Amino acid sequence: MHGSLDDLVPFELTELLGNDFAAGRRNKANKFAGATRLFLQIMQQDRLPFPADHLECAHNWALVVVHGTQFEPVGTYDTKLWVIVGCTECSYTGRVFKLSWQKFSSFTLIPNRVRLTVGSKFEHNDFSGFEVQPSGRILWTPNAEHTVWGAAARAVRTPSRIEHDLAEVTVPGSGSPPVFPRLIGNDAFVSEKVVDYEVGYRVRPLARLFVDLVSFYNRYDDLLSIEPGRPFAEPIPGVPHLVLPFVIQNRLHGESYGVEIAADAAVTDWWRLNAAYTYLDIRLRHDPDGVDRLSEAAAGASPHNQVTARSLMNLPVHFELDVIVRYVDNLPTQPVASYVDADVRVSRRFGRSLELSVVGQNLAHDHHREFAGGTEVQRGVYGAFRWWW
Repeated sequence: MHGSLDDLVPFELTELLGNDFAAGRRNKANKFAGATRLFLQIMQQDRLPFPADHLECAHNWALVVVHGTQFEPVGTYDTKLWVIVGCTECSYTGRVFKLSWQKFSSFTLIPNRVRLTVGSKFEHNDFSGFEVQPSGRILWTPNAEHTVWGAAARAVRTPSRIEHDLAEVTVPGSGSPPVFPRLIGNDAFVSEKVVDYEVGYRVRPLARLFVDLVSFYNRYDDLLSIEPGRPFAEPIPGVPHLVLPFVIQNRLHGESYGVEIAADAAVTDWWRLNAAYTYLDIRLRHDPDGVDRLSEAAAGASPHNQVTARSLMNLPVHFELDVIVRYVDNLPTQPVASYVDADVRVSRRFGRSLELSVVGQNLAHDHHREFAGGTEVQRGVYGAFRWWW
């Protein structure tokens, strides 16, 4: 966290603790400012003639054009293979086009004091049409020890073929004639939307210590819900039955808010400590014409409180020792209790191109539950190596 005033608050959301612990220490990502980015994605989807489950082979081509002095890589060539349970348009074969263009500009309002960054992402896709996602951030640095910033942004999650074309049939219930519940996609499903507001403050009380405080508020609209439809008869030779449809709709909205407090301290030249606390409250409500209560309860699938502490040491002879301890609160609507766990990573570098490491994960418990369902997270130890060239 050391550097110039430009580094005090990055353009993206502040993230003091990296999530990919096993991959080693997080490298600072290149950000972009005053750049224009064009991204074109064409996805070829071919359906193979299998009678039951439908196997799809998709090829993604990405074309990236960037203008600016700094940028992030955004496009890769990718080939995927997956299985879909069913589709209302079983003869579908075609291309899905996605074109996005981003433009962000940074303006200095008061030299060395106030800076404004504004921009937007413009996207067109075959499922929801034209989307606009603007954002803005203002940064005030009265001196080298204090920084205050605020930000607002709008983002969307565009629909996929699942929301539009899914037709999944479940095990029939009892009764005569038998009743088949069916989850059905909806061509009228639109993008899920969020408007995000953030206010942050960073102070450097000591030369080697940074403390951050961030509060946020998110407003969600047109969230996915599963709504029951009117049962209908579906004749099949020899098996007359009723279908109980559950249709994917956009009849859920809500909000989330919380605070994040984080500290980063360089104890010595070879030892660094950082810690973070997060409080999160999510509240979802169905629209007046919505009756889905299960999706509404999904707000309780996130913990209210989380605490993370991390120690990073550069030891002699090119050894590194990283330890992370975390506390996660219980999930209010799921049978998941709060827990404390720890990960440890020991590595050694050989020159500039090779690193060998041993990682222990979830060491505090033999196994524990982190989400609803029968699967539990187990303690694990493994080795890894990284090679740069």
